[in-house]
Amino acid sequence: MKWPFKRSNSSVADKVPDGGLRRYLTTDQPARNTPVDRAPLLAIDFETTGLTPGTDHVLSVGMVNVDGLRIPMGSAVNFLVNPGHEVGQSAVIHQITDDELAHG
Repeated sequence: MKWPFKRSNSSVADKVPDGGLRRYLTTDQPARNTPVDRAPLLAIDFETTGLTPGTDHVLSVGMVNVDGLRIPMGSAVNFLVNPGHEVGQSAVIHQITDDELAHG
């Protein structure tokens, strides 16, 4: 598989402060011919109040490792994010209620 990513993010890494983002940006990327089932992956899922960045808000972030062709469920984590706004009709889609967000 040809990965659609640049091989190096070092020019961007020089512009961010020390920490997790810089470590990520300076980590070597998989070789372009690495089969997808051999590359370490992280699947990330966001639940939001809608699709408009300027007006809608993130409500939860979930992540799980993908190890080859396996998904180790013990690696799954989920975080609720209280945006300080009501979720409105979007609760019909994601099933996250204002009460759940208020109580974390």
